[in-house]
Amino acid sequence: MIFHFLALAGLRLATKAGRRFGYYPATFYVRESLLALKVDDLDLAMDSFRLAAGRQENHPKVAILREILTSEINFRRKKLLERIETPNLSPTQREALQQGVEILDRFLEGVRSPKGMLPGAGVRRTARDATDVEEVAFEPVGGAQAPIEAESETIVEEPTEDPMDILARALENAGDEGDSEGRSH
Repeated sequence: MIFHFLALAGLRLATKAGRRFGYYPATFYVRESLLALKVDDLDLAMDSFRLAAGRQENHPKVAILREILTSEINFRRKKLLERIETPNLSPTQREALQQGVEILDRFLEGVRSPKGMLPGAGVRRTARDATDVEEVAFEPVGGAQAPIEAESETIVEEPTEDPMDILARALENAGDEGDSEGRSH
């Protein structure tokens, strides 16, 4: 009986380690990222995106997820900038919201980079609002990464439709053409 319990605990630990270190196919991490966005967890969505991009960067579903995350981050950034423009904010509240905008800018840089997110570029939120943040360094998944070229200004694109509708339409068009991730028959 104790061996059965130990075997199940070992299997569970191996499954979690496989998911965390990128041993599953890219489509698994794309699905995990979309589920995280449904429950409004941008941190988990970015972690899953980073693993999907590190696993198979040129996968069509990873490209679609990159567009969805970009529109989601731009939408959140726009809302924070609107709140910053409110005249009734105290300087500490304004500074906290500005830190939230900087966090979203770092996430946006991570989405635009070739393999997801550069080391040290991520910030994990510890509270529901942008007042309480801590720095978290992310390690690269696919080896050394190319540096991001600096952009002179950040362009905020306003999403015209729901990102989930975009994904559903794109997945219908893409079909299953990119689902064979190194599988041999």
